[in-house]
Amino acid sequence: MLEVNLSSKFINLTEPGELASHLPPEMHEPKSLQSVASIAQRISSHQLLSSGGKSHPMIPELLSYVMHHASGQVIVDLGAGSGEEMLLAAAAGATVYINDISEQELQTAMKLAKTLPPNIYKRIHTIAGDCFELQTHDLEGKVGILICRNLIQYANTAQQNKFFAIIAKLLQPQGQAFIITEADLNNEEKPFLFNATQVVASGMRANFLQTSLLLGVYEATATAHDDENVSWTKGRKDVVYSRSFGAGWVEQQQVFQQMGQENTLKIKQLIKEKKEEFKSFKAGLVSAATASLYKFGPKAFALLSSMHGLQVQEIRYVTRDYHLLNPQEDPRAHNPTLICARICPRPRADQPASASP
Repeated sequence: MLEVNLSSKFINLTEPGELASHLPPEMHEPKSLQSVASIAQRISSHQLLSSGGKSHPMIPELLSYVMHHASGQVIVDLGAGSGEEMLLAAAAGATVYINDISEQELQTAMKLAKTLPPNIYKRIHTIAGDCFELQTHDLEGKVGILICRNLIQYANTAQQNKFFAIIAKLLQPQGQAFIITEADLNNEEKPFLFNATQVVASGMRANFLQTSLLLGVYEATATAHDDENVSWTKGRKDVVYSRSFGAGWVEQQQVFQQMGQENTLKIKQLIKEKKEEFKSFKAGLVSAATASLYKFGPKAFALLSSMHGLQVQEIRYVTRDYHLLNPQEDPRAHNPTLICARICPRPRADQPASASP
């Protein structure tokens, strides 16, 4: 088993010296180091929106841990998007597999991979498709580290069980999975279903590039109960503002009236907080999408893990600026929205537990 506890030290992988300390000596040559640094910078400035909805960048302390333990490992990232973090893991010595349902995201990943030295590029692979339906026979029992973030909150109960079964099949006996998702601070016995509204601006900016900007996500007041409707793509979507070239933003007052005063105030507050970024849109829409999602606490992770021969090794909460919270701190004092669970195969009766170094 790799070392037990993730570091709480603040990590900045865009700092050249810090980044170099995570890479083998052969990657310290200026051209090679610069190719990795440009990807690290891309991660740091990553816009928090993907084709699937809200997206979270890799927690720097977790990425640091993965890179320090990458040498000789097989690492899989499920629902990885364009997979920049896995490219850094490959540069640190791993053989990586980047999974996403979007072919376009995987094409971006391989385009970025070509900027790395050839000996790194050959250890980077993609797996296209829905991670809940993956055929991964060649990798079963071979994965040392599995990562998944911003995914299982969109999974209904049946998909959650499929997901944990896939983890159990892929991991080596001494492997580990890191799952980052929405945090349930009440620590319910099972994943907690709730309604959330995601507010997004999309359209044309001043540079004539088509783009999207995540303005924010907030928990809706209505009780969620529809397990089959878990996903941004299945929920309700309303346009609350629109703008044409040469005109100002037009408020859709009738839509706001239907949403009610509380939702209206929350949406307008999100827009106010992103006022400067919002100004760059010359034409476009602001939409509010509401859907049912899940939150996970330690008990929910323990339940799902135990059903599939797995166990929770460590639970850490994540601050709002995407850093690991010190385990000695009360998470409620920081009001984190994310949780990181470290999950490992449960030792079999005929397999002695491995001592940590």
